[in-house]
Amino acid sequence: MLNINYGHNQELMKKCRRLKEYSLFIDTVRRNLAFGLPLERAVFQSVDECIQQDILKDILTAQKAEVIQVVLETFDQEKYEKAMKQEGYEDGYNDGRTDGYSAGREDGLRQLISALMAIRKKYGMSEREIIAEISQKYNLTEDEAVQKINQFLAG
Repeated sequence: MLNINYGHNQELMKKCRRLKEYSLFIDTVRRNLAFGLPLERAVFQSVDECIQQDILKDILTAQKAEVIQVVLETFDQEKYEKAMKQEGYEDGYNDGRTDGYSAGREDGLRQLISALMAIRKKYGMSEREIIAEISQKYNLTEDEAVQKINQFLAG
């Protein structure tokens, strides 16, 4: 199953202009609903906006009444609200995963630097060896590794 909501599956949208324009049209309807317009007014206004912005202009101009009728007949407010809630949850979940991964990576890096500094004091590990180890383990350049070490020592 592919998410064809505006802002998702960019590669697919680049390959199919009509699909992209359709997702923009539906996004415009949703945006107008979010502004508090009643469904019928939101659809009428969205059609006019899209025609002005050359989004599905040929179809919306030639078959305006049919498009409006289909959208009004098939739109389910409860389903829409549930989908918006689910999409918000998924966005939040993905953001949380990304933030958690980044925080975990930074924590692991701090722990590695701390351990290497202890080894340096106890066994005489060189600064170059520490930088090389951090660069290799975290796929950083030497400059980035030095920057991370300096952040750790400053904090």
